[in-house]
Amino acid sequence: MKAHGPGQSALLLLDVIAVLEAAGFDYAVVGAMAAAVHGAVRASVDADAVLSATTQQLAALKAEFESLGLKTKLTHGGADDPIAAVLLVQDQFENRVDLLAGLRGLQGTAYARS
Repeated sequence: MKAHGPGQSALLLLDVIAVLEAAGFDYAVVGAMAAAVHGAVRASVDADAVLSATTQQLAALKAEFESLGLKTKLTHGGADDPIAAVLLVQDQFENRVDLLAGLRGLQGTAYARS
């Protein structure tokens, strides 16, 4: 794990991305972390990513992150929630990454890297 203290959710995000890429998941970093890359600074204590995954795949990822010693919490949205599920991943320093899955209406091209 890259993070060695609190306030390092970006480093935890790098560890999470390594797992996602090894498993072949498409993802896009969103929220304050993504905005910062484009020069818009926003205060945030976590990192967020949208993930192309089913809720069943999120359950498997939950087990994978737990095997690495990370805390997780998987929640499911309601029938009218635009987000089908969120997998929260947290390290021992309380750095946090939220993986959002099943965003209704999200085009597959949202994950394209150019």
